[in-house]
Amino acid sequence: MAEAAPQLSAARPARPAIGEGLLRRPFVPLVGGVLSLILAGIGELIVQSGSGSPLSLVLYLAAILLFTVSAWPMPPAESDMPSEEVVVALPRSRSTWGWAVLGLGTALAVGLDVAALLMIRQDVRAPLAPWLWLAAMVLIAAVGVALHRWQEWPARWGRGVWPSSVNGRRLAVAALALVMLAAVLARVLWLDKVPLGINADEGDRAAVSIQIIKGANNQSIFEAGWYWISMVYFWLLAQVMNIFGVSFVGARMFGALAGIVAVGMVVWIGVRNFGLRVGLLAGAILSVLAVALQFSRETTEAGPTGMLWAVSAAFFFEASRRGRMWAWAGAGIAGGLSIYFYPTGRLWAIMALAYCVYLLVHGLGGRRWAIFRGAAFAAVAAVVVMAPFLLQAVEHWEIFTLRAQETSIFTRDNPTRLNYYNPEWNVAQLLAAQTVRSVGVFNQFSDGGGFFPISTGATGGSITTGLLAVLTLLGLGWCCLRWRDPRFVLLAGWFWVGFSGVIVTVETPNVQRMAAAVPVVALFSALVLDNLARRIELAASRREGARFSPRTASIAAWALVGVVALYMMGVEAHRYFVVYGSAERWPHPTILGQAVNEQGTDTRVFTIGRQFHMVNSGWVRLLAPWTPRGGIQAPGNHLPLAEPADHNIAFLVFPAQEAYLPYLADLYPGGAARRYVHPTEQLMFTVYRLPREDWAALQGATAEDPSGEQYRVAGLGVPPEGWSAYPSAMRWTAGLTVPQYWNYAVRIGPGPARLAIDGVEVLSVPEGTPVMSTTLSLARGKHAVSYEGTLAAQGRPALFEIAQIPEEIPDQPPRPLVWASPGTGMLVAGWDQPHGLYGLVRREGRAEQRTLDPTLATCCLSAQVRADGRAYTATWTGSLDAPATGVYSMTLLSQGAISLKLDGSTVFESDEPSDQPRGFMVELTEGPHPVEIVYTVKEGPGGIEWVWTPPGGTTSIVPPSVLSPPDGAGVGPPLSPGELGPWERQPVDMPVEIVR
Repeated sequence: MAEAAPQLSAARPARPAIGEGLLRRPFVPLVGGVLSLILAGIGELIVQSGSGSPLSLVLYLAAILLFTVSAWPMPPAESDMPSEEVVVALPRSRSTWGWAVLGLGTALAVGLDVAALLMIRQDVRAPLAPWLWLAAMVLIAAVGVALHRWQEWPARWGRGVWPSSVNGRRLAVAALALVMLAAVLARVLWLDKVPLGINADEGDRAAVSIQIIKGANNQSIFEAGWYWISMVYFWLLAQVMNIFGVSFVGARMFGALAGIVAVGMVVWIGVRNFGLRVGLLAGAILSVLAVALQFSRETTEAGPTGMLWAVSAAFFFEASRRGRMWAWAGAGIAGGLSIYFYPTGRLWAIMALAYCVYLLVHGLGGRRWAIFRGAAFAAVAAVVVMAPFLLQAVEHWEIFTLRAQETSIFTRDNPTRLNYYNPEWNVAQLLAAQTVRSVGVFNQFSDGGGFFPISTGATGGSITTGLLAVLTLLGLGWCCLRWRDPRFVLLAGWFWVGFSGVIVTVETPNVQRMAAAVPVVALFSALVLDNLARRIELAASRREGARFSPRTASIAAWALVGVVALYMMGVEAHRYFVVYGSAERWPHPTILGQAVNEQGTDTRVFTIGRQFHMVNSGWVRLLAPWTPRGGIQAPGNHLPLAEPADHNIAFLVFPAQEAYLPYLADLYPGGAARRYVHPTEQLMFTVYRLPREDWAALQGATAEDPSGEQYRVAGLGVPPEGWSAYPSAMRWTAGLTVPQYWNYAVRIGPGPARLAIDGVEVLSVPEGTPVMSTTLSLARGKHAVSYEGTLAAQGRPALFEIAQIPEEIPDQPPRPLVWASPGTGMLVAGWDQPHGLYGLVRREGRAEQRTLDPTLATCCLSAQVRADGRAYTATWTGSLDAPATGVYSMTLLSQGAISLKLDGSTVFESDEPSDQPRGFMVELTEGPHPVEIVYTVKEGPGGIEWVWTPPGGTTSIVPPSVLSPPDGAGVGPPLSPGELGPWERQPVDMPVEIVR
């Protein structure tokens, strides 16, 4: 220690005039306090009546001023008194040793951090970097602990915060235990029921952590996950879910644990710095405070942010109370960690800097050099913790700016999103309106962001109500006026900096953005109650001829504020667990996830078309983590699925997609449809489910013997089960999925054998020839294969193999062909003729793409054709086989310019993209009609859906069974490399998007 710590007397200088006046008029503070409550209560009644009168604000301000003024005559509480202990100056040798530990330890910690940063910059996933970063934090903390007594001073406050008697201490411990028990139970009980339902954001947050658990996400903790939130949060959430289960209870448990710690920190702050009564009252209120419970019982990074701010504040209190280095280090580490969680946590640096500057100005009795030393150490600790995040932010600035750009009232035209905004306001007027609106969240306005949807009383869903609102606002104002006391300055700074995110953003007031300030709210009301209790004690025990002893007065005061606290606890618990808990929230995502989970792990669940992403939404992953599922962007191209039928199969169809149900029934006959209906949401979706056996029966090939009898077999050339007639002729038919437009080689044998694709004979093998091959080009899509072959002997199926011709690479020898028989999943049984339309896609500067599309139904043609931001034109030709003569109702959804011709006449044309289907009527005679569709997309996803309603029929996606391409359109001679273009420019089908 560089200088001797000055000794403090046991008490602050007395104020005789005020004290003597108090002895003569002991009721003055109590009367002032009661009048303050009355004024604030009247103001609150005006608010509760729904009146927008400014009188309520005037009454509240008058109440705050009166409460502050009437508190001045009161002598300091025992908890306000400094310690009587004397800190002896350390010997110079010990002081030198302290400087050495501080310098060397800090330098080593910084060195470890720099080494981690260098690794991260070279490879953000360097496995050693997180360990070096963690070691740097541990070392900083160890330095602070090692210098425990190197820099300290007698406690500036907190004398007598603990009862002196054994029984008193026992009662205090029991009361504190009950408070913490209430906090624990209120945060861990019924996590699967309150809040009832999964907010979509909960699932999106948990989804990344589930990916980590399943090994499907190998991002570094220093990278960003969903919505640019740091992977530190998702990694920690994954560890908690590993313990408590991959479920929404497990996901919510992280916030619950953070909330419990936050309550413990607030209790510690209260007891340590303001007295036992403040700690108990604040902890009791915070244990069931509705807004605090919401942060603890939803899956959100905002809850841990509030916890870290509470931990940092507790260390700052200790640092300014005793000056110990471990407290400064703890404040920096906890505050620095908050940058990895909710975006408003990044404001911690402003709060910390402002408070440290205040301490330097205040001096704490001539200790500015020691304060500077501690603040600098805290800053180093914070920088060590934040450095990896800041490094990533430099390289990906959107990590820091994205949320601000989207929500700040100072960017873009964001203020116009406020329904009370006046374009004629200047910045000062806008800030004033925002402040009034934001502070009004305590008693007047409901959450504008949807995070805290509790609606009670005339004022809707404010975060406090009634008496608690009065005490909270009174305490907030009182703390803001006590600028000479570091404790109250820290409370006020903690609140206003943590709350500023609400003021400067839209959706005002957005409760989630005040996450960092939530724990301090309970201290405001607790301080007011404690001060009122002291006024009662003074009034009852200091007047002449008092009938009450100080002990009796103290018991009475404790009992009164205890009853008030219990009443407010009951109100808050009722608001959250009864009023809010009985309301069903977010039924659609919840029931969707539950429905997917109901399908079981033996069923693959799919969403299709423009809703393809829904089955992989975060809430589904959270509620159905083990159900296999995927999204199909182009059901018109990719159904029937070219995948093994190793599960049951289920499709989720949403109300706007009702036309898909007949389409699915046509492709997958025999399935069962179940409609999910909710009283308020009406029809939410329909599940069309097909057993695995029925799905498998639709795959493979159809074998026909010479007598005309047909059998379902696993593949082309495979004999029927139990077949014993050898040698014999057999004919196989199937739809073959070709995933890429390219050149292919096909071989068959033994002869006699004949192969036709899409009605075009491509290969004939004479009798006696074992095998022959040919080369041809095939369009991407499903082709009708007819194979007439010979089963020569048992155990020897007729040969049918296909190989993709490798791309020619200059200056390299040709690569060998990889022959393979198409798997059962690649084949559609019963396709004895081509179905669908022939597609031709042209893009400027790129080779043509050719496709055979069963029908037109896709959300994302631009992705399918690899548009890469270029304009393109797709042309489909073929014929439409009208099942009956009459008027057909049709709709086209086209996110591009489109024209539809039937029989050579244009029946629909539009140059404007649209996200909504557009209808028209067409009169057709029974039989085939030439069709041509020209579709031009300049930008966007390129969604297209063709729906019809035949005369007397049902509305459906136009099914493949009524569409046929031009004869032989998907088959041709081999093409040159110039005609095909580079291999990577010809898209390869990926039918299912699976997010694990």
